[in-house]
Amino acid sequence: MRAQRVAQEHGMEHQQLICAYDYASAAFWWFEDYKQFALLYDEVEKRAKGSLNAYELELLSNLWFNLYGSVRHGHLDKTEAKLDVRTGVLTAELERLGKDQDRPSASLQAEALRLLVELMLRLPDVDQVFRQLSNDDGAEGH
Repeated sequence: MRAQRVAQEHGMEHQQLICAYDYASAAFWWFEDYKQFALLYDEVEKRAKGSLNAYELELLSNLWFNLYGSVRHGHLDKTEAKLDVRTGVLTAELERLGKDQDRPSASLQAEALRLLVELMLRLPDVDQVFRQLSNDDGAEGH
């Protein structure tokens, strides 16, 4: 919490995102406080939204996987996790960055992350996602 306060007072946007991510991760992994984790997710999402940095969207993706698992294992219900809305935001952000032809590395990383999210959502029927991962049809320009 101290690092988050200092980052908000003196840090750059990326540092603020990292602090928010670390706080949310600690709530999930260390404290197993799933309700607090779900609340902290919002701050990371707010800071990652619109980013041109694929790593920042990867951090949000990491938290999304935790959120999805929390719902799947009954630690949170789908409504309190805001899973549908958060999935839509994450997917839209990954699609946006995935279409950036001027930044092929970031674009490819975003597209791979988007497909991993889709893979989770389609379990156990994942054949289509694996086809997209294995050929250029699902990753134009990569």
